[in-house]
Amino acid sequence: MLIKAVLVDLASGSGPSPAGGGMNKKFYPNATTNRNFQGACEQIQQMYSIVLGQCTDAMIARIEAHMDYPTTSEKSDGVALLKIIKSVSFYFHDQKYAPQSIHEQKRHLFSIKQSQHETVTHYYERFHNAVQVLEQCGGTIGTDPGVVQLVCTNLRLSVSTTDPDEYTMAVAFLLGADPARFGTMMREYENAFTNV
Repeated sequence: MLIKAVLVDLASGSGPSPAGGGMNKKFYPNATTNRNFQGACEQIQQMYSIVLGQCTDAMIARIEAHMDYPTTSEKSDGVALLKIIKSVSFYFHDQKYAPQSIHEQKRHLFSIKQSQHETVTHYYERFHNAVQVLEQCGGTIGTDPGVVQLVCTNLRLSVSTTDPDEYTMAVAFLLGADPARFGTMMREYENAFTNV
């Protein structure tokens, strides 16, 4: 359950968001009176100028063609600019045949393994980035009919009300963990499943 909570927390993108002229009020209720908050907003605007200044002319042209650029430019939103750059950079459809891009990214995602001295946080970041790239390519994870049926049966849900992506991501993440450190835990999970 812990891995599921971590995946949901990090994948939801909850936290600071400069959209709407300020940070998310849910996470910063006293934002208008907090000097640190105002400083963070100014730094996000400075980041916009710095990042845009590092882009090539070709990249700037692609950024300016993005549908979210006018509002991002108006607010000098550095975080939104980085999201646009990520979107432009990961848009494989104009470079490769879409099914090929999706297949290659799935292969990359499922081949990610935690190295012996790599922290769990760094491993998760690499894993999560690969999931985001797959989704940006138009691919999904966890849509295999067998996985959908198993998840629905275990949770006693109809097929239309569940999303098996989290289960597949959690399994892929755990299977890629360093066996020297987490092998016992993985064997316990396997044994618990076979005893059910």
